[in-house]
Amino acid sequence: MNNLIIKLNGGTGNQIFQIAAAASISKINKKSCFFTAQDISNNKYQRKLEVINLLNYMGIKENCNKEIKKIICLDQYDIDHPLYLSENSPIKFFKSDIYLQGYFMNYRIHDSDVINKIKKYIQSLKVTEIFKNLDYIAIHLRELHGSGSKFVKKGIDNLQIDYYDRALNQIKNISNNSEIKNAVLFSDMWQTPGNSKLIPEIKKLLNKYNFHYFDGDYHINSPLDIINIFSLSKSCIISNSSLSWWGAYLCEGNIYSPVMSLWEPDLKIPDNWNQVYADEIMPKTHHNKRIFYNLIPKNEEISLKIYNLRRLKLIRIFRKLSVKLSCFIKYSKFIRWTKSLGFLPENNWKTFF
Repeated sequence: MNNLIIKLNGGTGNQIFQIAAAASISKINKKSCFFTAQDISNNKYQRKLEVINLLNYMGIKENCNKEIKKIICLDQYDIDHPLYLSENSPIKFFKSDIYLQGYFMNYRIHDSDVINKIKKYIQSLKVTEIFKNLDYIAIHLRELHGSGSKFVKKGIDNLQIDYYDRALNQIKNISNNSEIKNAVLFSDMWQTPGNSKLIPEIKKLLNKYNFHYFDGDYHINSPLDIINIFSLSKSCIISNSSLSWWGAYLCEGNIYSPVMSLWEPDLKIPDNWNQVYADEIMPKTHHNKRIFYNLIPKNEEISLKIYNLRRLKLIRIFRKLSVKLSCFIKYSKFIRWTKSLGFLPENNWKTFF
């Protein structure tokens, strides 16, 4: 037992983040990497495993052992620390399998060889003939936030047309973009574009800036195709979405992003991207996360030995409590129900304090 097992969850972009993190951490800590997707649809979003071919390409096999009570479980907040990517990582000294859970939306933990392999796979996908010799910008709209609904939900803010207007204006003001006449648009409302509040406004903007509009959703077979087409574009305008983030991350052109800390506080943005501020103050997001929390730094020095022992102790205590409580059927059913409604975090093995 010396394996690292990543729990895949969320949409396509989230799943790629999890693959990249698990493969990178496995490589650094000399562990074999596996995945599990057994609970991927067991929530209000009803997600699917959309990256099986990428997993096969990366050599990451499915974990068939369903028993996790004897496995050390860590979440993204445990792992998102430089210590776990260093020669002093406590992961190296764990003798049992390790179960990772979280979205891991921090590109700084990625190993360059892992990212190059992901990029090679994405760009090996077939691109429809229309895009092969076309100079274009790629734009992504997000209005449904993975809710599965066909209508924009009230009480949840979306990026407004001002953001896209300012991004397009910046693109037009760059001299090497003057010859680009095409814009490929992707939207999470591809099933019911008539319900979209942004698509009609974007079409007007593209006409204003003399771009020829392409309906990108009409030409693709999977979300990975969106990332592929984004990666081959001359410039990208992304939304607050991990899917379009990956398209931009693998692209060599100019990237325009919202101020992501306002919309997705955990989703890190590379320094060379252009973050476009469109006068948002405190947007109401679908996950209710905010960046403006008081952070109190701890200045005490902690030795690596003491830190590792403390972490293991917390893990064991928390696991014993969780195992005892999970024996009560009514308690287990209640927890599963509250998770499915999104009231509780996915990870009941959380050990970060």
